[in-house]
Formats: sequence, structure tokens, C-alpha cells
Amino acid sequence: MSDLFNLLHNAVEAGRNGKKISQKEMASELGISMRTYQDWRLGNAKPQAAKAVLEMLGMLED
Repeated sequence: MSDLFNLLHNAVEAGRNGKKISQKEMASELGISMRTYQDWRLGNAKPQAAKAVLEMLGMLED
């Protein structure tokens, strides 16, 4: 499962950076604190539900 999370994490970060969406904007859109988003990014915590990951990916669609 860790490999899957890393794959999703990398896809989200690549898309976020490509669209020039800041971490602050991403956190705000997800309704979470900047600290929580940073913890997800750094691997200190993982989203509790797949819904959060899907929302992150959905924000990056064209």
C-alpha cells in the first residue's frame, strides 16, 4: 500500500507543480490546514480516506 500511496503522492505533486498551485491553495481547496497538507507531503501522515487523494487529483484535471 505504501508504494501506491507514493505513486499517488508523486502524481499529485507533479500536477500541483505543473499547474502552479501552491501548497496553501491546495490545502484550502481540500478544507484542511496547511500543516496537515505539509505532513501528507512529507510522509509524516497519510490521508485517512481515499476521497482526499481523489479530490487532490481532481483539482489537477484540465
